[in-house]
Amino acid sequence: MKNIPDESELLCESCGYIIAGLPGGARCPECGRETARSSALNRIGSPWQARPTLRYWAMTNLLMLARPTRVLDRLRMDPRGARSLLTVNLLVSGLLLSAPWTAVLIGDPARAARGGPYRSLIFASSLTVQAAAIAGTLALLTAIEARGIRFFGTRRGWRITRNIAWQVCAHASVGWIIAACLTLLSLVVWLNLSSFGLTGWLERRSNAGSSILAVVPLSGFFLGMLVFETLAYIGMRRCRFANAPSSTAREPAE
Repeated sequence: MKNIPDESELLCESCGYIIAGLPGGARCPECGRETARSSALNRIGSPWQARPTLRYWAMTNLLMLARPTRVLDRLRMDPRGARSLLTVNLLVSGLLLSAPWTAVLIGDPARAARGGPYRSLIFASSLTVQAAAIAGTLALLTAIEARGIRFFGTRRGWRITRNIAWQVCAHASVGWIIAACLTLLSLVVWLNLSSFGLTGWLERRSNAGSSILAVVPLSGFFLGMLVFETLAYIGMRRCRFANAPSSTAREPAE
């Protein structure tokens, strides 16, 4: 295993060569990249890191889906914004995933509202508990992913610090929202198959019919999880030598 420079060391973000002490305007002796392009000052942060509002939350997630490399190349590698963005994305995912199941198990929320405050309170409490449980499960999966990219990055000699791993995974967590949306879409497909009687036909044709149908909603979740994994992998590659703000003290002199 290679020796990994610490977070305060200024590296070429292309090849990982230590460029601290080189004169301003120089190029990396290893790959020829301009040292100015590896400055941590270029990492101005994602829209959410710059301004954590609803508008910039939506913008950050949409950009991560449409142009992930653009966001990843600008991520500010410090703890700022990672925890809050991850929390919001996980809570949204938890609510989307739990809402239909809560309605099935407890009842229609519209009917619950007409049933009086006590019944509405039961529905809201159940939704909150289930959403929190799902968000906690997704947080655990995200933590495993953060550990995984640190492990594999270190094995390859990349500087994937804890801050880098969590920033990457927090911004990749839009994949969990996609997983929730695709699960809902798959559930709609499943319900439509049921309404046309296709589920009964499948169950008559195959002993495993019920099991096959149960996989339909799950398929949407796993497709969304693949989005999360793909974004985390891209982030690991793009940020493998990312410079943190602490490295600015070693910027080349002009």
